[in-house]
Amino acid sequence: MFTVLGRGYRVIVGLAGRDRRRAILGERDRISREMHDNLAQVLATVHLRLRAVPDCCADASVRREITELADLCEASYRDVRESILALRVAGADGPDLMTSLRRYARECERHTGHRVQLDAPVGGDLHLSPDAEVQAMRIIQEALTNARKHAGTDGVTVRIVPAAGEVVIDVEDGGRGFDPDSRGDTLRHFGLRTMAERAALVGGGVQVDSRPGEGTRVRLRLPALGAPVQSGVGE
Repeated sequence: MFTVLGRGYRVIVGLAGRDRRRAILGERDRISREMHDNLAQVLATVHLRLRAVPDCCADASVRREITELADLCEASYRDVRESILALRVAGADGPDLMTSLRRYARECERHTGHRVQLDAPVGGDLHLSPDAEVQAMRIIQEALTNARKHAGTDGVTVRIVPAAGEVVIDVEDGGRGFDPDSRGDTLRHFGLRTMAERAALVGGGVQVDSRPGEGTRVRLRLPALGAPVQSGVGE
């Protein structure tokens, strides 16, 4: 009787997990649609109208201010579009991380013009848990967003290497780089901390290697299925 109840309990838990996943995916899709239909459209309209104002304004200082506002609006629009893309890819119930990552790379280049080169095993099965794949995708997206905003290059390489008991994922750019020990860029360091926290949730770690003028590498290490899980963050 105990065995039968145990099997039934596992079935119920499995069904509940699938229902929860469907609910999460549905909510992500709803949020992405609302962002597209409301925030993105408003930003696009305001941007276009601001671009037209300097042509009919005689005051040079006012023209400069309006141009700066238009630039800020355009940058915010790109950020929103990238967030919508991330939500839609995360919301697509794809079969594995590699499929989602290839789709995101294509869409990222189409929407932002930022090229993402993938260097990964041909097979596609990285032997990561579903939770680890979700966190890996979000970390890679954050690293790519940081590179687009700060690196000053038009492309990034994502390299995935299965190793003994783990999977190593590098996101590298050849851009301007920065000093990871400097606390001047609060938003960038908040993003790095978020990546580290995501990795730690699934027993992995993140290490950031960068120097001014020498590019940046974000290295993510995740335990493969069956490997011992050790939570930690590389600095």
